[in-house]
This record gives sequence, C-alpha cells and structure tokens, in this order.
Amino acid sequence: MHGIIRIKGRFPDIQFHDFGGYESRHASTLAMIRLALSLQSDKFQGRNFDFFIGSFDNPESCNDLAAQAPYVLTYSVTNACLPNVIAIPDFIFMGWPEAGIADYESCTAEMLSRGSTTPKYNKVFWIGNALMDPSRNVLLRIGQTRADVMDFVGMNWQREEKIGARHAADRYVSMPDHCEYAMLLDIRGAGYSGRLKLLLHARRPVFLVQHGFREFYTHLLQPHVHYIPVKGDLSDLEQRVGEVCAQPELAQKLAQNAAEFAQRFLSRDCAISHLSDVLLRISS
Repeated sequence: MHGIIRIKGRFPDIQFHDFGGYESRHASTLAMIRLALSLQSDKFQGRNFDFFIGSFDNPESCNDLAAQAPYVLTYSVTNACLPNVIAIPDFIFMGWPEAGIADYESCTAEMLSRGSTTPKYNKVFWIGNALMDPSRNVLLRIGQTRADVMDFVGMNWQREEKIGARHAADRYVSMPDHCEYAMLLDIRGAGYSGRLKLLLHARRPVFLVQHGFREFYTHLLQPHVHYIPVKGDLSDLEQRVGEVCAQPELAQKLAQNAAEFAQRFLSRDCAISHLSDVLLRISS
C-alpha cells in the first residue's frame, strides 16, 4: 500500500491512514486536504468520506484500487484511468523541498519577478533526469545538434533518506534561475510532469511536449495561446523553436498569456479551492 493514503469517516471525525509515500509528498498532500476541509467546513459538517489518494507519478497504477474503491484521487489522469480516478492539485502547491522548492508561493513569486527581466541566454532550456523516460534521451540528442538555440541538460540526483531538504545533484538549476533563459520546455517523466505549473510563471514561452497525462487545470490551457505544443516524438521541435525565435512579438505574447494564466488559476489558494470542491463532490 506504499504510495496510498486512505481517508474515511464522517466530518469532522475523519481518520487519515497514511501508508507511506515518496519524499514529502504525503505530508504536503495531507496538509492540502486539511486546508481544503477547513475552507468549507460548514458545508462538510456531517458529510461522510471514504476515498483513497494515490501519490504515484503514473495514475494508471491506481486502476486496481479504483476497481474496488469508491474514489481514488491522483495528481493526474489519463484516458486509461477508470472513471472514479479523479485528478486533484498535486503536492507541489505546498512545496517540494527535496527538489529545492521550499515553498510554492515564494518560488512562483520569485519566478514572476525574475521573468520580468531580460533573459541572459537566447535559448530554450530544460534540465532533468534522462532515465525517467526514453523521450528525454531523444531530447538531449536533439539539443546536442542544435546547441545554438537549445540548452538541454541531463542530471542525476544523489537521493538521501532525510525528508524536507534538497537532495544533492551533479547538476542543478533552481526554478527561478530558469528565467535566465529566453524559452523553456516541459516533457514527461515516469508519468505526469509537475513542473509545468511552475514554468508558466516564468514569463517565458513554454514548449510543451505532448503526453497523455492531464492535471486538474490542463483542460483550460490553450495551445498556441498559453504554450507551444510539440509532438510527443519531438519531430517538430526544431520547427517550433525556429518559429518562436523568428517572431519576438509572438514569443512575448505567449509568455504574457502563460503568466496571466498561472496567476489566475495556479495559485495555492486556487488549488485548495478546487480540492475543496472535489471533496464536497465525492462526499455524501
């Protein structure tokens, strides 16, 4: 049951059963659940809860559980997920200290500020562990052939057991330091990428490599308005980057739209409000 939380009981007498999770994910997720319950505590009075939370990168791992449970809440969903698997805001809205994000709100505020300055490098940037998905190795190979406009960096974490502190890494670039680049890119890992919500705050055009994972907000994002779509096999990446580089006004508009979207829909308060509505919907 590792990676699972069960929440059961009649509000306010709710039991939280944490079966253990990765890094500080469960602590952050439970903190968000408690905030969401307190947000509409008058509406939750006397309502009955019986659901699970799966903290896996790939939500399809929860299908076996969802076949037996009323609801399973996950950080994303795919078309292969059962109907009672529901996407909720992920743990990063509190923070991800093991990845260097002590507090989500402080990090995104700094990105919005840093993004208002002129970028230092006129390139598209990405850094990450290439072992998480084969597409990342393809990305690195493309970057090696187009170092004039692309800076893609493979890295490895030296993971430690302690929770709440950033892991050591052989290469590391903080999220605010991403703003030193003119363009940014997001690509899937072992499952969904929780990084996109952060990148949208950077006031930079964001290239999004298409994948099948949907977070609670992604249906609101519009391609060519809030981000530049790139095929999952990366076959059109060079073309897309070239188009943005050739049209500075387009790049500026995409960056502005992304930042406005992030400020409207991706604050912690918005995430907690959405989570509260989900909890109201699945309780009885």
